[in-house]
Amino acid sequence: MGVDANAQWAHPITKLLPAERIYSGLLLLLSAGFVAGVYTYFDRWEGWVSRVDVFTTAIFYVAMWRMARRKIAHWLFWIVGDLI
Repeated sequence: MGVDANAQWAHPITKLLPAERIYSGLLLLLSAGFVAGVYTYFDRWEGWVSRVDVFTTAIFYVAMWRMARRKIAHWLFWIVGDLI
């Protein structure tokens, strides 16, 4: 069982399709809404830091989703999230 045997199970890394850009935007909005709902439920809104945390959490959710789908564009979201 060498490299060739494992190659049949490998999934290629692909570029992002136009429909997946829409899904990424929807996931960004939905995850930001969910995290904001958690902040509201637990009454944890403590200024601008909470808003930045909601935004960066949503960015990282999209980055993880794109990475799991093996899309090369996931690095953009990781870098933007890290810069914030």
